[in-house]
Amino acid sequence: MKKSIFQTIIECLRRIKKANVKRLYIYMILGALSLGLLPIFGVFFTKLVIDSITNGNNTTEIIIKISILAGINILLSIIGFVSSAKTGALNLRLRLIEYRRVGNLYHNIDYEYLESPKFMSDISMAFEALQGDGRGYQHVFELFTEVLKNILSIISFVVIISIYEPIIAIISFIIIILSSLINLHLFKYQEKRTDELNDLFKQKDYFNQKTSDFSYGKDIRVFSLKDSLLKRYKEKSLSYLKVISEIANKKLLHGLLEFLLLLVEDGISYFLIIKGFYDGNFGLGTMTLLLTSVVSLSQITRTFIDNSLDIIKDLKLTRDYFYMMDNQDDFIDNGSLNVLDNVDALTIELKNVSFKYPSTDEYVIRNLNLKIDAKTHLALVGDNGSGKSTLVKLISGLYKPTEGEILINGINSRKFIKKEYYKMFSTVFQDYHVYGCSVLENIRGKNGNDEFAKECIKVAGVEDAILKTPNKYDTVLSKVLDGVDLSGGEKEKIAIARALYKNSPCIILDEPTAALDALAEAKIYESLDKLVNNKTAIYISHRLSSTKFCDKICLLSKNGIEEYGTHDELMAKKGKYYEMFLIQGKYYQNEGDNNEN
Repeated sequence: MKKSIFQTIIECLRRIKKANVKRLYIYMILGALSLGLLPIFGVFFTKLVIDSITNGNNTTEIIIKISILAGINILLSIIGFVSSAKTGALNLRLRLIEYRRVGNLYHNIDYEYLESPKFMSDISMAFEALQGDGRGYQHVFELFTEVLKNILSIISFVVIISIYEPIIAIISFIIIILSSLINLHLFKYQEKRTDELNDLFKQKDYFNQKTSDFSYGKDIRVFSLKDSLLKRYKEKSLSYLKVISEIANKKLLHGLLEFLLLLVEDGISYFLIIKGFYDGNFGLGTMTLLLTSVVSLSQITRTFIDNSLDIIKDLKLTRDYFYMMDNQDDFIDNGSLNVLDNVDALTIELKNVSFKYPSTDEYVIRNLNLKIDAKTHLALVGDNGSGKSTLVKLISGLYKPTEGEILINGINSRKFIKKEYYKMFSTVFQDYHVYGCSVLENIRGKNGNDEFAKECIKVAGVEDAILKTPNKYDTVLSKVLDGVDLSGGEKEKIAIARALYKNSPCIILDEPTAALDALAEAKIYESLDKLVNNKTAIYISHRLSSTKFCDKICLLSKNGIEEYGTHDELMAKKGKYYEMFLIQGKYYQNEGDNNEN
């Protein structure tokens, strides 16, 4: 259950202690006291000068009094400035600490949640609390000081006014309550329409992006989509502006009502103050003090209401963030075992494994049983949607089985520390990435064995392309960073070289060679097979160039394992694999003939 607003305030204050920045408590109090009292001394300064002149005090006495008040003002200003600077730096530190927590969360969270649109939407909303220093978590701490300062100033001015005209203080108190209720009603209305406004903005922005994106230009022109897209963009824009207009009208109405209340307050207050002066109840200095106090009270009251509504908004964002972080154990599953040492190959066994994504009821894999012996090279084949990629994500630890278990050399995969478990797999996925650093850094990271990295580049078949670049192995793989941009096939080979360099006891290639032609793919697979001869290997490809040299072939369908065996066994069976291989064999032959021509 989410915390209440009050509980969220308490938790924010606790975070100061947890972060070991207890001095922030002192800076916040000093800032509130100094900046809250500063307006009070300002109005007394004016009264002092007027009283001194009207009472006929000598010049020296006047100068001394003015100097004392001026000194107090300067001292309070300095204390307020220093406190604000210190609290600003410490508030930023608190937010950065939370950012590190979020980084750890993203690193440890079970990967299937990162592919869940609902979960990612929830977590994005929660992390809005950390998106800037002008809203959310950090802003809460800044507003603590502001609200305390406002409260201190309001109380001080109410006390001053009460001493001379209690009726004005009562009226001011009533107006404060009424203004707060008006603004609270407006705040709730805006909150109620926030989701609608955000949704319309996304829809409007979608069509805006698509109509201004050059990559869509060809389709828009060839298929005459301009008028249709612009019409939809106009409709969504008008719907968005309609909500904006309704909110603005509501603000105007509430603003006018609040203005009328303040007008009544000021009118009554000025009448009573001027009347008191002419009735002889107080002098010119006191009248000036009261008039200034009433004006200041109105201004500070308005600021207090705005700050209070802002802090409520920020506390709601922070509450959602705390809720996500407090419940992270619900989507993090981590064991205690380290990586298996001195193991050249893995035995992988799936027992009654089923998997479905979080927040869904549809199973991607159901009751799957499969054993891959150590040093076995397995080809996974099957139609789109048969679960091949999901299966390798389960084996490599990115996904956790919804039901059943995966055994690695007889040990349940859940018992391993996640980071340690990843070390046992060298995986190249379909959505591989090449990074904006040197070729060698893309392979071995910041430090490592350069010679072995170069050997992996050679085996992956990208050595010739790298040697043609300006700085060879030191070439940065990004045009944005004044480097080069490799072709799609060359990038795939870099990703494969990276997996080879990791040298894990199991290598998994999840269809990373889509940008290569069938013969080039077969050549890479043959080279890889020789290099990883003593490791467990799993190959996925729509094209069957990887199957002939594999020890076993597993044909998956939506119903599970449809066929399993060696290439010769499945060809002799003359089932679905046989049909797939014959059809693709013709393609390979035709492509080979074309290449020879």
